This record gives sequence, structure tokens and C-alpha cells, in this order.
Amino acid sequence: MKVTVSALKKSAMEEYAVVYDHPNVKIEHAAEEEPMPAFISSFSAETNVTGAMTGTFYHRLLEVHDYRRDGSVEDCIKEAEELVSGKYVDKAILSAVSFQKLSNFYKSDIGIRLKNAYEKGTLKREQAFVMDVPANLVSEEYDCNEKVLVQGIIDAFFREDDGIVLLDYKTDRVPKGEDEQYLIARYKLQLRYYADAIRRATGENVKESLIYSFALQKLIRL
Repeated sequence: MKVTVSALKKSAMEEYAVVYDHPNVKIEHAAEEEPMPAFISSFSAETNVTGAMTGTFYHRLLEVHDYRRDGSVEDCIKEAEELVSGKYVDKAILSAVSFQKLSNFYKSDIGIRLKNAYEKGTLKREQAFVMDVPANLVSEEYDCNEKVLVQGIIDAFFREDDGIVLLDYKTDRVPKGEDEQYLIARYKLQLRYYADAIRRATGENVKESLIYSFALQKLIRL
């Protein structure tokens, strides 16, 4: 049986989601700079881009961004245009994404840390993982001695001198009257799975679990 982290994060058994004595886990990159997915390439510039599609566009740009670039608004646009020309993203991205928000991210403190990691060769992006967890985590009807496979994709993580930093990008709209606590409540369990996968695969400590909200233009520490 295989489930996604998105499905597991809905489990009411959140307190059991962090550490297990079952080390089997595999993390690998999900094919860099491959042609855009069919569902993206199938819509035209006139397509009404949904929030999910916009999130996919942001993640694609962040996956392939060259941190040697200056990160200005103009250069973010130029990089996107180059990716459109190479058929790595659809041209609808040019109107769906806020390049000012991207530039703000690249020039932020976390953007600078990502740039440093990129230059040192320690930045990992779009890392797919599969790990086993006790089956009763998914549902109480399953035997705790059984295992299920959990799969997901980690947006980014990188090594610093004192441990690994986990970063998840979120493009969700934050409801009026809500703040960062809305995103923390919604995604803290998801990031626990990601941190556990990294720890089990590398044997290293995840010293920080972070969310960057493009809606709030803010880094959130869990």
C-alpha cells in the first residue's frame, strides 16, 4: 500500500508522525529540467489559470532557477522567457506569476542562504522520497506491525555547518483575517514527514523546518 503525504497529513494521529525505528527511506531527484507535464503544455495563453496551476508554475521556476543570476525582477522575467523558449514551462507562466514576489524571495535572507548552498553544491530541490511508516498511522484498522509506503516531494533542503535546513514553498492564498498560524496549522504535519524522511535518509539533523509564503511574502519557522 502506498499513500501520499497530502493524504497522511489529514490523519488525526498527528502525534505519532515524527520518529520511527524503521529506517527504510529513499530520496532522489525527480528528473531535472524535463519537458513540462502534459497537463501544463495543453493549455494556451488564454486558459484561465487556476491557483493549483499557478502553484505549479512557481515551483517549476524555483526548481530550475540559476542562483548565479542577480534575482532582479527583470532577470526573473528573462529567465522565465528562456524557459518558455526551451519548452520547459508554458507561456501562460508569464502572466500567472508575480515576478516581483519571486525577486523579493531571491533577495530575502532565505534566498541568500539558498544561493550560498547552491554555490557550495549542497542545495537539493524537488527531491522525491518514499519511506515506510507503521500502517496504523494511516488508519487504526491496520495492524501496527504492518508497514505502508509514504511518498512525497520535498521542495528544497540544504546543508549548513550545524545541520540541514528544510524549506517548503507555499503559494496558497491566506484567508482575510488570518496570518502565518493558518499555514502552520495546515502544513506542520507535512513538514514533519519531510524532516523525518531527510533524517532517515541522511542520518543528519534537520535543524530548521521553514515555510516561505508567497502570499504573505514571509518566512515562517515551525
